[in-house]
Amino acid sequence: MRRKMLGLFRPPSAKNNGGFIMTVVVLIVAAIVSVIIIKVALSTLSHLNNADQSLKGEAAKYQTQGCLQEALIRLKRDPSHYVGGVINLGDGSCDITVVGEGDSRALIVVGSLNGYQQNLAVNLTIDPFAVTTWDN
Repeated sequence: MRRKMLGLFRPPSAKNNGGFIMTVVVLIVAAIVSVIIIKVALSTLSHLNNADQSLKGEAAKYQTQGCLQEALIRLKRDPSHYVGGVINLGDGSCDITVVGEGDSRALIVVGSLNGYQQNLAVNLTIDPFAVTTWDN
């Protein structure tokens, strides 16, 4: 004697499970792919930000080196009167200080560009009869 079960409590048959399982698999795969894509996008943005910061730091470095070259030229032209000053280059500026007297001097250059700062200090010897030499 078999009892008839009501449709509400009958377990689903294998035929009806195919669509449900496929939907669950597609949702799981879509979630995994979405997580991977978001991780790659965030990693790329982080890498681009680091590269941008590095480029801005390099620009500040090159600007400061340019200011140092300009200060050396000015010091060579007028070693007795040049004491430094401020040089504006493009969007940035450099503060130059000349320390010392006579033939032995030191140039201190502080350059700033786009919120980045670069410091350079150079010791040099001034010889009016020879090429100016320096060491850093």
